[in-house]
Amino acid sequence: MMQPTEHQQSAKMSELASLRATLDDMSSKLDATTQAQLQMARQRALSEGLNAKPIKTYTLAMAASIALVLTLSWLTWAPDPEAPQQPDASALLQNIELLTSEEEFEMLQDLEFYQWLDNQQLLSEDENEANT
Repeated sequence: MMQPTEHQQSAKMSELASLRATLDDMSSKLDATTQAQLQMARQRALSEGLNAKPIKTYTLAMAASIALVLTLSWLTWAPDPEAPQQPDASALLQNIELLTSEEEFEMLQDLEFYQWLDNQQLLSEDENEANT
């Protein structure tokens, strides 16, 4: 929030003084009964303002604490939407068997074919996911 400049403050003070002078002039023209009623209303408003209970700061602090705890718990326990999935043990075992087999040399000779085949499978999986 911007602080008013000294010029703005002095302009407001002069407006307030002018308004006060106008109201004082108008109230001096009122009869005694009306002036007494106005004075009683002023006193009543001032006493009610002094007796009004202010907002408890601990209530606001408690609400802020609850909001903080809820936010932190949500951030802590919320699952990561892009968490990588761990491969199952059977797939790892198949990979190990494939690497230790005698056909390993043939596979290395046709490595480009296997890479192409793997890319084709990934593309078909992506298309299936896009269609669902």
